[in-house]
Amino acid sequence: MKHKFLLPLFLFLLSSCSQTLSTTSASSSLSSPSDDSSTSSLAERTLTLQETGEKFPFFDQYERLSLEGVVVLLDDGSSRQDVTDEVQLIRDEDGQVLSSGAVLDRAGTFPVHFECQGLRTSSFYLAVDSVTHYSTALSTSLDDTRFSLGDTLAKKDVAVTADVSYTKSDGENVRRKEDVEEFRLFVDRKEVESYRFSAAGSHLLTITAYGNDGTLLSWSRNIRIMDGDGTAQEYEDDTIPTYVDDTKMTVHIENPSRSSNVDPLGIDPENKGYYTPEEVELAYTIYDYGEKNVYNWKYAPAVREGGVQKTPVLVVPVLVPGATLTSYEERSALETIQQAFFGRSGDMNYESLRSYFVQSSYGQLEFTGLVTDVFRAESDSSFYRSLFSLTYGNFPDLAQECADFAQDQGVDLTTFDSDHDGLIDAMWLVWIGCGYDASTIYWPFSTMNPVSPDPDREVPLVNNIGWCGLDFMEGFSPSNPVDAHVVIHETSHMLGLADYYSYTDQTYSPMGNVDMMNMNVGDHNAYSKLLLGWRTPYLVYGNDVEITLSSSVTSGDMIVLLDDESTFRANEEGDKVLFNPFDEYLVLDYYTDQGKLAGQEYDAYQTAPIAGRGGRLLHVDNRLFSVDRRTREATLLADSALAFTDAVLDPYKGIDNSFGQYDQNFRLDEEFGEMDEVRLIDQAGRYLSLYTPPDERTLFGEGDSFSLARYRTQFLDGALDGGEDFSTTWTIETIG
Repeated sequence: MKHKFLLPLFLFLLSSCSQTLSTTSASSSLSSPSDDSSTSSLAERTLTLQETGEKFPFFDQYERLSLEGVVVLLDDGSSRQDVTDEVQLIRDEDGQVLSSGAVLDRAGTFPVHFECQGLRTSSFYLAVDSVTHYSTALSTSLDDTRFSLGDTLAKKDVAVTADVSYTKSDGENVRRKEDVEEFRLFVDRKEVESYRFSAAGSHLLTITAYGNDGTLLSWSRNIRIMDGDGTAQEYEDDTIPTYVDDTKMTVHIENPSRSSNVDPLGIDPENKGYYTPEEVELAYTIYDYGEKNVYNWKYAPAVREGGVQKTPVLVVPVLVPGATLTSYEERSALETIQQAFFGRSGDMNYESLRSYFVQSSYGQLEFTGLVTDVFRAESDSSFYRSLFSLTYGNFPDLAQECADFAQDQGVDLTTFDSDHDGLIDAMWLVWIGCGYDASTIYWPFSTMNPVSPDPDREVPLVNNIGWCGLDFMEGFSPSNPVDAHVVIHETSHMLGLADYYSYTDQTYSPMGNVDMMNMNVGDHNAYSKLLLGWRTPYLVYGNDVEITLSSSVTSGDMIVLLDDESTFRANEEGDKVLFNPFDEYLVLDYYTDQGKLAGQEYDAYQTAPIAGRGGRLLHVDNRLFSVDRRTREATLLADSALAFTDAVLDPYKGIDNSFGQYDQNFRLDEEFGEMDEVRLIDQAGRYLSLYTPPDERTLFGEGDSFSLARYRTQFLDGALDGGEDFSTTWTIETIG
């Protein structure tokens, strides 16, 4: 090794260290005295290097210089004084002082000497062996620091370290942390000594410093500044469009099984033969079903009596294990996610989650909330150690980790529980760093945790969880950089809506692949809005009536038509009739294609809502079952209203749009697999499917009429699923 042949030279040089300055080349370093007495006095003083310890002067590159074991003595002829603490180690070639603790950044052998009080030792060699695999990276106390609006970041309060690693000449691997004294701090690319966060949103923090090898090092991190104290935030949007449509659709309805147009309940003073939406009260919504269903699931609230329901959404971006994210990529991802969930309508090619539901609900539902920093699962603290360690079984565990992470950031989870039931209303995890594969968990879905018997209102539990990749939020063209269709669809599940496509046969499509709950396209249909509680219907009880409807986009008007045997019940106050949407019935509304919700194609699936205007007719079968937990058998309820009383403990919504899927959960009879939860009835008489999608011919135009006998081919066995008589007929008299 290099040390072995340097050692004899080093010992030779040390042997002459005791010579006086006057007998060496001292004149090159010091001025010679002008008189003999000074020269004689100076000649009596010597500087001697006595000990070097085991280490000095042999080091590895990037090691810190240590003078441990070094002893330097000053001999004035009469005494010897230890001046080790006063000496300086000087490099001969350039006169640079080598301070104890300094990093030896250059490899090689360098002549050096000690100086003190005008004296110097003889030169000797400092040997610095080169190293390999040198690397260094910055880390900082800002990694785990959280800021809120109004907080100040001061450079003097930031601790910066360099994580250094290399392999020594003897093969030993070295890893250490070094304090970095000299660095520059930037906020949003502007250098600062201190910075006050006066605006909420994403800010880019950057620290730069030079490494031991002269390389410019950089650390960057985007942080989200929460507005206020970490509560669910409300968002203003003055760009949400307001549509005006003065056209109307008038429908004439007859039912010979009804005796007259006299109101049997005395609610309708005019005996019109129908109740107006103002005279109708929804007996139950999908939220009510969520509080009692057999799965013990709890849906997010979609409506609030007497006001606007503000449902909070907690959004946590998740970097998948093994993936990396530059500061630019992170900032871009956070901006995309923020816009997809809470962006302004005018800034979107389609709509954000918030702007979509404000319009679809006629202003009755607004999503609030916030997007946290990116959650990075660490291998030493998280089960999420690899890309494929996540499964459907442990997915709720990841959600709980993310909720804990958000709370550690300062998020007030209690503000994400709008109905104060001890559960987070809605939580979204957005994965970043890998693609998607429908055969794995990396595919969009939403799920729910069974409700705990003892939820904590102080620290709300994770309940409704959405999962989607960043890829699904990125648009399909430069004009559509952010896309929220998938987020809207999956969040609708959190509100309680089911998929309206078939899980068993992709070609079977009762809605013809046109609906937000079918192919992520269009507005929610009239039936969905009934379930969510956003509108009450016109309810026909007479035998000869005429009803005029406004546009579904501007008003949400709809007519519900029941079977001949249906009876009507008043609410407790006796001033409104109750309508139970958990039943079988037909829904007719005046469909128009105004606006982005009802008129824009969805690029991902190359589907578009129906173009045009006219009567849209839906056949709904939302009857409920009672489940025996012991036998796991479901029994159809004669009256779905019983499901919301103590008489039925475990109601089950067992009819869906999956063809033949009758025995998936609770042993339903085979016949229920042939029934659809909701089917779009085609005016042209076609049986809608993947290959027969709806179009303008699906809508009923002026002069078109309906009877069950005429459209029997679109009903199971040519009748209502429940077998009840349906004598109602109707004709669209005018549109315009």
